[in-house]
Amino acid sequence: MKLNFASGDFKRYVFPYLNSNMYVFTENDNALIIDPIVCDEAFSYLETLHIKNVLILLTHEHFDHTNGINSFKKLFNARLICQKNALLPKNQKFSNRPDILSLVLMDKGMDEEAKQCEEIFQPYTYDADVSFDEEFTTEWQSHKITMKSIQGHSPASCLIIIDEENYFTGDSLIPDTEVITKLPGGNKEIYYSATLPRLMEIPASATIFPGHGKPVKMNNLAFSGNRFVVIK
Repeated sequence: MKLNFASGDFKRYVFPYLNSNMYVFTENDNALIIDPIVCDEAFSYLETLHIKNVLILLTHEHFDHTNGINSFKKLFNARLICQKNALLPKNQKFSNRPDILSLVLMDKGMDEEAKQCEEIFQPYTYDADVSFDEEFTTEWQSHKITMKSIQGHSPASCLIIIDEENYFTGDSLIPDTEVITKLPGGNKEIYYSATLPRLMEIPASATIFPGHGKPVKMNNLAFSGNRFVVIK
């Protein structure tokens, strides 16, 4: 059985400040959430479906991909799985702060958005129910899920593979965008020597679900000029 990404069981919600993606799947009163954000629309959607259990997965530990963890845990019976480096105190101290996002927004001339962010969000911490080092495999509603560490963008970056054909790449592969490795914990050398070769091995028939932007087929991407570009 495979997830039906064309059905109403799959939704993509976008964090308004940095256009970061949260992916939500529902099946049999259960929900699978990848990179949770605070989103009233998503909360209402799951409550309307009478969702009882939520499984949360992280592609990496940055604020715009984790700020909804504690809200989902408060509202639902939610479990979290992530790469173990996301739990390191130094990583949480850097990543789980809205002022980091505010600095990015102000750098882009988005001062009003930065002010809103500071008013809405507070620093936070979170714990995981399961953490892993290099690789972890589990099942959700009979769907096979594999998570693999792919450092470079951040220490806790990982590749999430569902049913062997759907690849959630976080910020390690964003179409038409060069990967960012300059943030604390990022490592350009590791990305190009270890992570990039792994990304290049993704099957051409696979669908890429990036941390920002719309999903795209791998065979519609080519690596050129230090980035994966959409070619058709």
